[in-house]
Amino acid sequence: MTQEQIIDQVENTEDFDGSEINGVYVADSKIQGKGLFASKQYFIGDLICSARNGSIRTIGGRYSNHAIFSNAEIVVTDTGAELLATRDIEEGEEITVNYRTVIKNRILTGDL
Repeated sequence: MTQEQIIDQVENTEDFDGSEINGVYVADSKIQGKGLFASKQYFIGDLICSARNGSIRTIGGRYSNHAIFSNAEIVVTDTGAELLATRDIEEGEEITVNYRTVIKNRILTGDL
């Protein structure tokens, strides 16, 4: 995918459900625009929230900003995608994923 295609995908709102999710919230990010933040502590391996239900992205999928050294990953499932902690995350910390890993995993699972 090109950078332009990635931006188009991220900014697309036609496949987005902005409902609140327990355990996370959206706020201004120091990384880019808005970001997803932990409203409680998470430990490595914890399910943070759903990133996608079927083809509909949640706030977990929409507002997880990119970081090379991320603290979470998006795992594609039969019913969508889940956001999992890859290290301990403190309350108030921004939840990030490595976009390159997300795209690679989606390609490998046939989801993209």
